[in-house]
Amino acid sequence: MGRWSQLPGQVARASEIATVLWSSGFRWLVAALGLRSCVSAGCRLFCAMRLRQCEHHVGMERPLPDRMRLVLERLGPTFVKVGQVVALRPDYVPLEYAQALRRLHDHVAPFPGREARRVVEEELGRPLGSVFAEFEEEPFAAASLSQVDRERTTARVLTMELIEGTPPAPGAGLRAAGLDPDRLLRVGAEALVEQLFRIGLFHADPHPGNVLFLPGDRVCFLDFGMFGRLRPRERRRAGYIVWALASGDFDAVADQLLAFAQLGPGARPDGFREALEEVVEDWYAGAEAGGSVAQLLLRELALGARYGVIFPPELMLVARSLVGIDATTTLVAPGVSFSELLEPATDKLRRALLPSLEGLKEGAERRRFDYLEAALELPDLIPELVARLRSPPPSPAVDGQTPIRRRSGVALTAALLASAAAGFGIAQATGRGGR
Repeated sequence: MGRWSQLPGQVARASEIATVLWSSGFRWLVAALGLRSCVSAGCRLFCAMRLRQCEHHVGMERPLPDRMRLVLERLGPTFVKVGQVVALRPDYVPLEYAQALRRLHDHVAPFPGREARRVVEEELGRPLGSVFAEFEEEPFAAASLSQVDRERTTARVLTMELIEGTPPAPGAGLRAAGLDPDRLLRVGAEALVEQLFRIGLFHADPHPGNVLFLPGDRVCFLDFGMFGRLRPRERRRAGYIVWALASGDFDAVADQLLAFAQLGPGARPDGFREALEEVVEDWYAGAEAGGSVAQLLLRELALGARYGVIFPPELMLVARSLVGIDATTTLVAPGVSFSELLEPATDKLRRALLPSLEGLKEGAERRRFDYLEAALELPDLIPELVARLRSPPPSPAVDGQTPIRRRSGVALTAALLASAAAGFGIAQATGRGGR
């Protein structure tokens, strides 16, 4: 009986979805979903007679990407969340759609304050006046699945600490508030480098609405609803990309992007590299020259799917984080480039990426049994490797390149021997140091 009691609501919801899509220019999608019969008869009549625009229409004069964003907003939290996820994958959807859908992360229309009041009273089980001295019905912010009002916490009510600070603004306004814009940008860049490349847990959406400047030239990152995690190897790869971007070495950017990616069936990495070169040339030749290099990285990532080059979601979040901090920087100091922003943090970036003795010891301790096993197997492996080097199998040429030479095998053998010996030696030294 319970399932049948939900049927009217499900039918009404299907009709609402179909009608909003149909009246907003997505009739092909309604047909593809088999929902044409669910479209409201009243909406059909209004649209046919053109008496006036019915309530289901969404900005028909707007470009298609913006209209799609508005439709997702109209259809509610679940659809907004889908749009937010899609916005993070410009390698799967056209860039203009990803850019339009990114507004769903911070420009979602709030629901009425009286609705927030009703929900809070239901959750707390008492009138607001008996619990709080005051309740501001104007929300501080709205997002896809929640709206922020300062209250207690229950399953449906989230309490958040109010942090008072100055939102990002042009430098003159910040100086008038007693803040140092240059120092704030330097602190923000260093904080992001620390999150990305040392801690491996980072804010993935540091746009101006998610940043506050506090007294003492401190930077506060708000709303960690979108964050990313990077394992040590991913931190290094992402760091190499950012390092190459900051130094303007776009060939190295291409190398590191391909090293980070997976190649799908029929992948064309050479075509991807050529397309990257064209994008960079167009960027330098066009009106965007000297603009956001972070946006340029996002464009480069968007090329991946076309050539079977698949990037992990973590790299997309890194790019989004860089775009966000770049947007904040542009608001504070429009003349500061991405490279200039990262320049003060370059030393911190290098220190985070280059191996330290402590890091080597930690890695050796973690992999000590692997190193020990490799060292014990060396006596058996060396004769086999030498035999293969004396009579190597023919190596076919790849893509017209010179066949792999015997020296490659020698180098590989030397690397194996050196790695095993060094690893075993570090592991032994670490073991002695720990006793």
